[in-house]
Amino acid sequence: PRKRWAADYPETTGYLIPTCLSYAQRTGRDEFRRRALAMAQWECDIQFASGAVRAGHMDARVTVPTIFNTGQVLFGWAAAWQTSHEPRFAESLSRAAAWLVAVQDSDGAWRRHGSPFATYSINTYNLRSALGLLRAAEVLDEPRFRAAARANMQWALTRMHANGWFEDNDLEDNRRPLTHTLGYSLHALVELALYFENDAALAGARRALGHLARAQRLDGGLAGRFDADWRPAARWDCLTGTVQLAHAWLLLADHDKNMELFETA
Repeated sequence: PRKRWAADYPETTGYLIPTCLSYAQRTGRDEFRRRALAMAQWECDIQFASGAVRAGHMDARVTVPTIFNTGQVLFGWAAAWQTSHEPRFAESLSRAAAWLVAVQDSDGAWRRHGSPFATYSINTYNLRSALGLLRAAEVLDEPRFRAAARANMQWALTRMHANGWFEDNDLEDNRRPLTHTLGYSLHALVELALYFENDAALAGARRALGHLARAQRLDGGLAGRFDADWRPAARWDCLTGTVQLAHAWLLLADHDKNMELFETA
C-alpha cells in the first residue's frame, strides 16, 4: 500500500457535502456544517469557466470537463445553498446545471464529455446527473433544468430491456455492469420516476430491483457484476454498489409499503 492519501476528488467531495450537512443537522455538531461549506467553497474555486467540473482526481493526467462529475457536485452546491444562502453556491450551481443542459443532445442523452478514465462515452448511469439537475431545478426554481432531467430519464428508458436491465451502464464492461453503476442508475430512476409520476420508469425500476433482490445472498451481499439476464457475473462484492442498491430498495420499499423489500435492504 502507498500509505498516503490520494489526491483531492471533486466528484466524491461534491456528493459528500449533503451527507455532512445532514449529519450536522441531526447531531448538532456544527463542525460538520463548517467542513461541508468549506468543501463547497473549494468546489467553486476549481470549477471551470464553462461551469463544468473536471474528470478524475486533481492529479489526473488530463484536465477535461465531464458530465458525471458535474452532476455529482450539483448535489453539494444545492445543499450548501439551501443551508447557507451564500450567493456563490447558487451561482456555481446554476452555471454547472446550465452547462449540462447546453451539452445535452436533443433526445435527452449526453454523448459528449464522457470521462476519459472510462471505456465508454455514453453512460446510462448519467441518470444520477439528471437527478442532480432535478435538485438544482428544485432549489433554484428553474424549469429548463427540470425539463432536461426528465428528458434524460425518458432517453434512459429506451436503453432498458424488458427485464429492467440497462444498456451502456458500466465504466469498462457494458455486458456486465457493476452494482456501483447499477446503484447510481436505479436509485436515480426511482427518485426521478416518483417526482415525474412516470409509471413506466417506476415499473422498470421495480423489475430491476426485484431481480437484484432475488439475487441477494443469505449473508446480505451481492455479486459485484450482473449480466443482461441478471445472473451474477463476478466472484467478489462491490461494497459501494451494495449500499447504493440498499438505498434504492429502501426508497422503493417506502413508496410501495413493501416490508419484504425493506428487509432485503
